[in-house]
Parts: sequence; C-alpha cells; structure tokens
Amino acid sequence: MHSLCVTLERDFQAQSDFQAQAGQDKHVLKNLLLKCGKGFYVEFGARDGKEHSNTYFFEKQLGWRGMLFEVDPSQLPNLRQNRPAAIVYEGAVCPRAQTELTFGISQFPGWSGAMSTYEPSRSTSMRRTMKVKCFHLADELRAHGVQTVDYMTIDTEGSEADIIEDFPWAEFNIEVVQIEQLHEGRYPAQRGKKARIQRAMAGNGYTFLEAYEVARGDTEDLIFTRNVATAANASHPVLNHVRERFGLANLARRSAYVR
Repeated sequence: MHSLCVTLERDFQAQSDFQAQAGQDKHVLKNLLLKCGKGFYVEFGARDGKEHSNTYFFEKQLGWRGMLFEVDPSQLPNLRQNRPAAIVYEGAVCPRAQTELTFGISQFPGWSGAMSTYEPSRSTSMRRTMKVKCFHLADELRAHGVQTVDYMTIDTEGSEADIIEDFPWAEFNIEVVQIEQLHEGRYPAQRGKKARIQRAMAGNGYTFLEAYEVARGDTEDLIFTRNVATAANASHPVLNHVRERFGLANLARRSAYVR
C-alpha cells in the first residue's frame, strides 16, 4: 500500500485533532493527498492555534512544522502553548510596501482584520483598533531557509487579494493554497475579489480546484494547487486520484510530494 494510504488509515482515527471550522483540514488531507511525513505549513490568522485551525492536525498527527501569524495579543499565550512546533509571529502579513497597519479586534473570534480592507457591514463588531507590525512572508521564509510550503492557508478578513498579488510565487514552491473569501452575494463590497484572486493565482501557475463552503451563503475557501507538469508524474496513481476527484485531466503534481 502507498505510504500515504497507511497514514490516512491511521490518522483519520484521531478525529479530535481535526480542528478546522468546516472540515477543511480533513478535506485537504483526503482529497489533495499531501505528502506523508514531515511537511511545512503557513497559516494567517492562527487564533489560539487549535480552535478552527486548518493546520493543527498536520502538526499534531503528521509531525509538520510551520509558521503561524496572529495579531490579537489575547490569543498568543494559548497559541504558543498549543503549537510548540510552529514559528509564531505577533503581527500581520502585509504587502511589502507596508510596515504597519491599523487592525481591528472583533468581538467575534475569527472576524478580526485590517481596517483598510475590512467588510463594512461587519465593522460594528469591532471592540477596538490597534497599530500592528507587518511581516513580509517572503522575507520570513528566506530567513528560515524555507523553500517549500506544502499547505498555505490565508484568512485575513479582506486583505487576501493584496497579499497574494504582492507575494513572489515563482521564488518558492507553495503546493496547496487555501484562501478565504466572503460570499459576494451577501457582501456587495466583496464583489470582484474572488475573480481578482483567481486571476492572480492563475497568472502564477496555479489551478483553481474548488470553492469549499465554510458557512452557507457567507464564507467559502478557494483552493488552488500548483500545476507542475513532469514526465515522471504524468501517470502516477495518486495524482490520477486528484485529477479524477476534481475533473482536471491535465493536472500534474511534482512527484516528490507523493513519495
């Protein structure tokens, strides 16, 4: 049996370690078949590192390491305790031109975000604003010698498009990217952002797989995979599963990621 299948059979028994809000972690593991063993994640908006975390399972059950970014100071003690294998940043991921931003802390967990791009209809949920330090993700990856990120999950409550347009995708191997998007039908101020994200990712060599429903009529996660065609993986059985699952006849993933 392929080693990944053994991992799936074993670790799917640990249901309590799947923490994502709507099962995104289990969905990505099962359907995108990320590599077994040691991997690397990046998560924006990490909160306490466990509740609604998209990457908790990968650290706790598969031994991955990664980077976690969180702004709310009240979340940081638990974040560091819950995620001992992570590099934890107190601040926001921003485009390179920014060194700080005004950040709103919401009364609702998971709704905090940069005020300049925040959804207007949610602004009444803010209990305070604060100036926060900006980090540039590419600089942090370089500083830690990280070339490959197996799973990147971006949830910044409105600034996602600005961040992905600024990031130098060609410099790094970012395999699976998950980007939160508010439903444009419910939130008119968000109209055009989904198409903007899809254009930016396609322009950087990524295939859009699906919009995964997080909260019906409210929030979805846009999931992309890096499309790297090689002769070695053209007929790989694990890749064939991904192609069939998402109806992508030409999708090819780097063979090193399904060893």
